[in-house]
Amino acid sequence: MFDFKECDVNELADKLNLSTRQIQRIALSRFKKRPHAFLESLRLHTAINAIVHSKPVSLEAVAKFAGFRTYDAFRKSFHRCFGIAPSKCKIIAVTAHDKFQLLKTWQNKIEKRFTLKE
Repeated sequence: MFDFKECDVNELADKLNLSTRQIQRIALSRFKKRPHAFLESLRLHTAINAIVHSKPVSLEAVAKFAGFRTYDAFRKSFHRCFGIAPSKCKIIAVTAHDKFQLLKTWQNKIEKRFTLKE
């Protein structure tokens, strides 16, 4: 089975037997995102769900599970999207009373960050 989380746009195109340009057109028309942004948003959604819903695990394990190649890449992407470090997010998630609302807020931030303006 192909793991989309750990691929880049070229690998995705190869696996789907499409050109990178076709992948770009599909991503823009269907998801209103560039392919790289689409993959990064999938990784961040996976990470934020793991942080909020899983038992305490290391952030390095979350980064790997979400498909980031390194913890540093995860940390930088996370900070660009949310404006806080993943460690701070983990503390907020552990102490949150309404995890569903917290998750919804963070997922909205991901979509706002990666969706192209029309």
